[in-house]
Amino acid sequence: MEILFFVFLIIAGFVGGFLSGLLGIGGGLVFVPVLISLSSFGIIEPINSISVVLATSLFTTVITSFASYYQHKKIQNVDKKKAVTIILGSIFAAIVIPQIIHNLNHQILVFLLAFVQIVVAINFLFFDGKTRKIKSVKPIILSIFGFIFGAIAIVSGSAGGIFYTPLLYIFTELDFKKSVGTSSLIVVITMAVATTQFLFLKTEFNDVFQIGYVNLRASLPLAIGAILGPKVGIHFLNKSSNRLVKIIFSLFLLIYSLKLLIFS
Repeated sequence: MEILFFVFLIIAGFVGGFLSGLLGIGGGLVFVPVLISLSSFGIIEPINSISVVLATSLFTTVITSFASYYQHKKIQNVDKKKAVTIILGSIFAAIVIPQIIHNLNHQILVFLLAFVQIVVAINFLFFDGKTRKIKSVKPIILSIFGFIFGAIAIVSGSAGGIFYTPLLYIFTELDFKKSVGTSSLIVVITMAVATTQFLFLKTEFNDVFQIGYVNLRASLPLAIGAILGPKVGIHFLNKSSNRLVKIIFSLFLLIYSLKLLIFS
């Protein structure tokens, strides 16, 4: 049974990594549903399980997004100056929000998670990378957006790439593909800071694979698959349209979010 879970997590990690490279989402939108399902099998302890799911997803997302960032950087698909502007705001969220999450009621977190995923799904359905661009805004505005979207990303375990990519595309001169690559750098740094906060929070867990709120038994197999996925995703990004993938993934998120709201 342990081997089956291990293989399942590697495959799930690959899918998350693939979507990270293709859509710039960081993989968290795949990891969270997978980790929630594992909590019912005892892979993740039930104590504050949603907080563990979010922290573990963010930890894995750091690895996924770094792999994605590395691939984008090799093809010069990253604008570091634009990334820094948003990171200034998102890092502040990464320091503050983890201190709040682990004290929130389980049902509140589930509702927030489902709500954000529904918004993300709608975003995928209607944002096709051809949205009319708006004149570039001041750096301080981008930093404020960085804080807001960073906070939402941490609360939902989604890593924020789904928000950063449209933000960069609409409000800067970057094209869609470079927005995806730049988003991966923002996600790496922001979620690395957030994960550090979760690692050092005091918990009551007895699992040797548990460090703070991060479950290594689940995150490491996910990370193995996630490292392999971005290169394939970026290949598809450069070679073909990703509209169909967005539609399929949006429908998955909508169905999963509604299920989460109804049965939680």
